[in-house]
Amino acid sequence: GDPEDLAPLKLLVISVNEGLLALTPKAKEAALTKALPSGAGTEAAVQLVVLCRQETTDATSGDWDDALGLHGFSRRVADVGVENLLQVYACNDEVCSMVDSFITESANVESKKKHHKGGSIAVLEYGSSLLCLGSFHLDGNLPGTMERTAQLPAAVLRAAGRTQRSIDIAIFAGDINCTLDPECAKEGEMTGVADCGPLLAGDIATLRNRGKDKDMMELGSGTKDALQNGLTNSASRKLLMSELDGCPKVIAVEASTLRCDVKLSAEEQAAAASAQSFCGVDSLRLQDMPPGSFPTYRLHADIGEDADMQTLPDPSETVTLDFIKGCYFHDPKAGILKKRGDMIRLNLGWLDRLYIGVDEKGSFGSVTVDQGSPMILQATSGSD
Repeated sequence: GDPEDLAPLKLLVISVNEGLLALTPKAKEAALTKALPSGAGTEAAVQLVVLCRQETTDATSGDWDDALGLHGFSRRVADVGVENLLQVYACNDEVCSMVDSFITESANVESKKKHHKGGSIAVLEYGSSLLCLGSFHLDGNLPGTMERTAQLPAAVLRAAGRTQRSIDIAIFAGDINCTLDPECAKEGEMTGVADCGPLLAGDIATLRNRGKDKDMMELGSGTKDALQNGLTNSASRKLLMSELDGCPKVIAVEASTLRCDVKLSAEEQAAAASAQSFCGVDSLRLQDMPPGSFPTYRLHADIGEDADMQTLPDPSETVTLDFIKGCYFHDPKAGILKKRGDMIRLNLGWLDRLYIGVDEKGSFGSVTVDQGSPMILQATSGSD
């Protein structure tokens, strides 16, 4: 928060991929009850709820209003985007005010009829501080990590350029779409999880050598066994994540990333590029999930018709091999390698993430992050 004249600002950030489905009212209520601290009006009270929603529809855009209203968040401060939505709800009219909003978009490399890969951004004022909030659904079919994640730093520069003000804090969440990456593995570091990195790299090389532009391939039996067994216990999940997580730890805020945002006009690109000298936030840092966390993609669970919400087991827990197979290897597209041009990726990883950048020279103060366990919510269609 702004230590000079305001109390600390407490936000609840929720990232949810709705899969073009309508979530049940009870599922949304269960999720909020689980996520919100008890004791409204006390020091534990949240002032803003930031919803980062991917794969929504026009029919479901207002679906969270009633559930949030029941918890005292009846004022929608921001509503930005189409299928990738950023919605910010406040507990009262005095918390903050909207300064600007815009969307970013990556190149449509697959020429899809509908392409909503990018970010939905709101710039809010809290006292004298400027907050840049963003919901992102990045394109996993882009071949390089820089191209895939460029929408995040580009959003910071655009926010500063459009407002002609420095950004005190940037908070970005959503589907970052960076799966397990064997190139992240360090030599000799994978002992205990059956050399998953080298095995996965070998399977990727086999798929690339097949020479097809669009292709899919199952993992080799040794690779699949190593991954499945490695995901069953906390220690090996922690090691897999520390060595193979494809999400970059730090993303530099640089003007070179602006070329990846196709929504930019030449005039705005010049203004955003010049903002690097005063934007305040010079990097975005990945916020660590609890050690031993379960992957968030490609996740499946049959939570039953009578259940509204289910959380994944605690990161410290050991689970059965059948549990891992049911969650991450349940259909023909789960736990496989996918090739699109030069891009090859495994359909497995910690994709739903949080990045934060702070103006270290400003007066915004310190930031404390507490991440909860992923939840699986029931949809009205009966699918989750």
